[in-house]
Amino acid sequence: MKDLVVAFVDFSSNGMSEYILDNEEWAVIDGLVSALKTQLYFFNSNTPSIASIIPAMDAINEALATGIIDNNILSEPI
Repeated sequence: MKDLVVAFVDFSSNGMSEYILDNEEWAVIDGLVSALKTQLYFFNSNTPSIASIIPAMDAINEALATGIIDNNILSEPI
């Protein structure tokens, strides 16, 4: 995905070259993708109930908190 985004944004005639992301910003995106990927599959089910959403939100919170404590998992801005 990164290659496609870079190719699109770097194309000078579309006026978006000022939005090119640097390596640190890509690290932020990678961290968020890894933290939220499992939950995406969970929420894609037909009828998630509130009883199943609360544990999922707890799991997201735990993943982000672990990433904050251990900067090796998530990048610093997250």
